[in-house]
This record gives sequence, structure tokens and C-alpha cells, in this order.
Amino acid sequence: MKNIFIALPLAALIFALAACDDGSVKTTKALTKTSATTSGPQPNPALNKVLLLGDTSGGGMPFVTGYLAPFGFALIDSMDNTLGTPTLAQLQAYDVVMVWTNVPPLDPIATGNNLAAFVDGGGGVVLASYCHTVSWGLGGAILTGYSPYAYDGSNPNSTQTLGAVYQSSHYIMQGVTAVGAASRDNPTLATGGVKIADWANGESLVAIHGTKKVVGLGLWPPLNDGSLTGNFARLMANALAWAGKR
Repeated sequence: MKNIFIALPLAALIFALAACDDGSVKTTKALTKTSATTSGPQPNPALNKVLLLGDTSGGGMPFVTGYLAPFGFALIDSMDNTLGTPTLAQLQAYDVVMVWTNVPPLDPIATGNNLAAFVDGGGGVVLASYCHTVSWGLGGAILTGYSPYAYDGSNPNSTQTLGAVYQSSHYIMQGVTAVGAASRDNPTLATGGVKIADWANGESLVAIHGTKKVVGLGLWPPLNDGSLTGNFARLMANALAWAGKR
């Protein structure tokens, strides 16, 4: 798919080191400290160190970091998965990893295997579009017994809005009353997957694995053309906080 880059101002003040073009991790310190939690015993984003593991098309890492920073994560780093493959040791520096794809990662199988080992060691993973598409998705163990979605997504690229919510009290859905997106994949639920919410057309928006700290999101995080609408930032922040909970 082809995505158009439109420059937008960051949603929060951040400090970023110079961009790395060798596949290494880029550190982004979030300076804004507010809470994404609601009432009750909820995950605390301030305890979570986040790695964004995606490509740089659309608005790329600055766009995603910008809308996540106000939720108060302890750290938001980024790595271009088309240029490098994170080792298990690198992943273990974080509490939670959010992954998306738009072209095949440098090594889809090694990336998926390392993510599965990271989950086995207590880490959390959020798998967004287009991780579950055969043409340019992930590979390896993360898609077998870890992801709530099957490896059968396509690329509908049609705008949808929030539909049925099956677990309205779940932390991931707190403060999320409206979401819209055009760049999406539409994988089906895998064995062990649990539906949280669907798009209005019945395709899955949010699912979790029943026993693993893995969330599936049916939207593409970095597209900054205005088609991500509603509480999309809150949805992704909640997913990260929940998957990275301690």
C-alpha cells in the first residue's frame, strides 16, 4: 500500500535523539506526565517502558510518539523493523512493544520468534495492522498461540467506525467511545483469542489472547492523514498500558 506523509505538530513536548538509520533503537523521552487510567485498580502507564517497532511510512515514529506521550509512559523508544531485527535482549529493556507493518520487516520470522520469547518472559505485545497479513506481515511464533488473531488478514482500506463492544468494562475500552480508521487489516479470531470490540461492519477492532499478554488492534497506528479519528490515541495507550501491566 502507499501512504502519504502529511506533517503534523507533535501532540506533546518531547525530546528525541537524532534518528537512527542503521536499524538501531531511537530513544524518545516523554516529558508530559498525565494519567491514562480511570477509577479502580488499573495499569499505570507511568510504569511502562514502550518500544514502537514499525516502519516509518505515514507519520512514522514522531506521529505515534506524539499522540502517546501525553498518557505518561515512562519511556517511548522506536525501531524501524524494516532496517533491523530486535534481539530478545533488546526487547527485554521494555515492558511492552507495539508492532505494525506496511512492508515486510527485515526478518519477519526472527522478529516474531523474539516477540514470542519476550512474552514468555513476562513482556506485553500489541500487534496492530498489518502484522497479520501474509504479504507484508510478521512471521514466526508470535502468530502461533500468542496472537489473538489468525494469520489471514487482508487490506480492506475502507473507513470504519466503532461498532459492537463486547467488554465495555475492560481497561482497553475505558474512555473509548468513538474510533475511526481507514487503513486497517481484518484478521479473524484465532484459537485463544477473546473479542473486545468490533468495527461497525463486524470486522475485529480489538482482541486479546486469553492467557498471553498480547493485544490485537485492527488499525494502522502511523497514518496521519486525518483518517484516525475519535479516541484512537486513548485506545492504543490503553492497550499498551494493559499489555505492559506489572
